[in-house]
Amino acid sequence: KEVVRWYYGQPQRLAEAEALAMENNVVDWVLANAKVADKEVAFDELMGLLYAEEELEKIMWFIGALFTNSMKDIQKFMYLYGGKGTGKGTVLKVFKMLFKGYHAPINLNTLTGGSEFATGQIKEVPLLIDDDSDMSAIKQDTYLLKLTAHEPIPINAKYRQTYDAVFNGLLITASNQRYKVRNIDSGITRRAVVVSPTNLTHESTAYVELMSRVKYELPMIAYKAIELFKAKGLYHYETYMDIGMAEATDYIFSFIRENADRFTDPMTLYAVGEMFKVYLDELGYDTKAYKRKIKNELMRYYDQ
Repeated sequence: KEVVRWYYGQPQRLAEAEALAMENNVVDWVLANAKVADKEVAFDELMGLLYAEEELEKIMWFIGALFTNSMKDIQKFMYLYGGKGTGKGTVLKVFKMLFKGYHAPINLNTLTGGSEFATGQIKEVPLLIDDDSDMSAIKQDTYLLKLTAHEPIPINAKYRQTYDAVFNGLLITASNQRYKVRNIDSGITRRAVVVSPTNLTHESTAYVELMSRVKYELPMIAYKAIELFKAKGLYHYETYMDIGMAEATDYIFSFIRENADRFTDPMTLYAVGEMFKVYLDELGYDTKAYKRKIKNELMRYYDQ
């Protein structure tokens, strides 16, 4: 009663109490009646459609490797593979936003083309990007392998003195072509971590809206990537090899994969050779010196 009299004794006090009561009532009503919808993080919504979880994990792992300065201990590069408009450009945009001012372009066609000035384009930055490469006909992969192995490379640019440099960052290339696998021991099969899309796409308006929000989520993306990298570890893709790429471009590898369960132990070279000849005939390939070819290649897979 004393409290009630105190409030009613002064109109200003009563007005304050009424305002507080109204505010509490409004809050209670909102909590009871409002429809709450959690808005998905734009990056997750954007990338979750373009890439399956396993593929997105590769992207995030590389982002984490860069932010933790770990690429100098990782002999891998990221190969964004897929058709036009399937997500390659989106991934590159995100990387460029995350590492603004710390990336430079590179042309892998030039780097692997055999030119004496092929290395003149290499910049000592954390991230080198080839937005659109064609590695289906590599002439010389030495510099590419040295680049991704972080070994000294002679930088030979026109009208400049040659000097040695070591690239300790990440190389990313995007292409709608498969890279050429010379054989199972080819260095590129061990270095390239292939990221393939789902081939699902966003409607244009939705895509633009999501991309406009992603730029405000960069710290969150970086944090999630670093945490994923720490959880998966430095050697998560150490033994990685993209089987699909090898099968599509190395017909010896494809032959052995298809017929491995038919090989008996022991099995004569003659028997394998005849199987290989049939395989070549079916593909329409030249069978000249097929026995010598399969003998040499089998040594890469089996003990003599």
